[in-house]
Amino acid sequence: MTENLAFEGQREDEQLKTIFRRHFVVFLPLLLPFLIAVQILLMIEYFHFGKIAFYADLAFCLISLLFFVYKLMLWYFSFFILTDQRLRCVQRNGVFSQAIFDIHLKSVTNTQYSENGLLSFLYGYGDIKIEFNSGELIIDRVANSTEVYNILQDLTNEVK
Repeated sequence: MTENLAFEGQREDEQLKTIFRRHFVVFLPLLLPFLIAVQILLMIEYFHFGKIAFYADLAFCLISLLFFVYKLMLWYFSFFILTDQRLRCVQRNGVFSQAIFDIHLKSVTNTQYSENGLLSFLYGYGDIKIEFNSGELIIDRVANSTEVYNILQDLTNEVK
């Protein structure tokens, strides 16, 4: 699957193992304001509350939809690349801002993962904690966390 893929900054002797990101379920709470605004919009139209209420709620619908699309863009362009040498974290912080940092697998001292709660169980996501020489990284709500953890664990054992 990842044999023919490459990424910017990849070294010649480096093999890409997997690319992962947070689970899409992180957006369920972000949809709630939009869905409530649409429901209110329908109620305003049904009960004929007037044009001002209609336009105010329509504006709220549009603002909440734009906020959701913005967060979706941040999610889509934030991901993690796991190679046989390092974990590269690409974190989109805004439309024109991103942070990229690497954790070399040689510096990883411990890895853990946990799946807590009903949604985590139903949708198959969990948290991965990576401890390394200079600190720790907690990646929350990772899709297929068990699979990602196993790949990470195997790679850190190979490097050591």
